[in-house]
Amino acid sequence: QTLGGTTTYSLAGDNWYGITVTKNTIVYHRKCVIDGGKSYYYDFQYDKNSVSAAEYDTYINYMDKAFSPQ
Repeated sequence: QTLGGTTTYSLAGDNWYGITVTKNTIVYHRKCVIDGGKSYYYDFQYDKNSVSAAEYDTYINYMDKAFSPQ
């Protein structure tokens, strides 16, 4: 919320959430898992104009699947 920008992806379950926000040309992504009252998350950011942007999206999809509640 304090970041500003445009939310391009937002999804949540009982004990997790994922969000992607784009501000100017920077893409910010966070995936969070909540377990036992503790939050575990990773953040990833990149410039959407980067020649590697499609690769970064692939990495994010892989990490989101691997970083899931057990």
